[in-house]
Amino acid sequence: MASRCEQSAVKRSLINALRRWLVSHTGEELNVVSEDPTDLSIETIARPGSGAVLVVRRYAPLQAANDIAYRSMSPAPLIELALAYRDDNPSPILANLLKVVDELVPTYSSSAPLDGELV
Repeated sequence: MASRCEQSAVKRSLINALRRWLVSHTGEELNVVSEDPTDLSIETIARPGSGAVLVVRRYAPLQAANDIAYRSMSPAPLIELALAYRDDNPSPILANLLKVVDELVPTYSSSAPLDGELV
C-alpha cells in the first residue's frame, strides 16, 4: 500500500501532466485558484460564475444542478497507468488482480476514444 506521501506525489504528477496538456491545447497559462475536492469546487467556483471546474466525467451526473453545465473535453485527456508489484508475491488477491488486468487491457486499449489524447 502506498503511503500518503507517495499518493500525494502521484496525484501531483497527474495534475501537472493535465496542466501541461491543457496549456498545450489552449495556448494560455492556467490561472488555477483552487484545488479543492470537486463538490466544494463546484459550489465555490463554478456556481457563482467565477471560473470552470475540471471533474471526472463519471462524477458530473452525481453533481447535476440546474444552473451548472457539463461539457466533455475533446480531445479527452487520457492517462496511462501501470501496475507495480513484486513478481515473487504469492498473494491470491494479486493473482486475481493480474488476471483481471490481463482480461481488460486489450479491451480498453483497442476501444480508447478516438477523441482522446495521452497526457
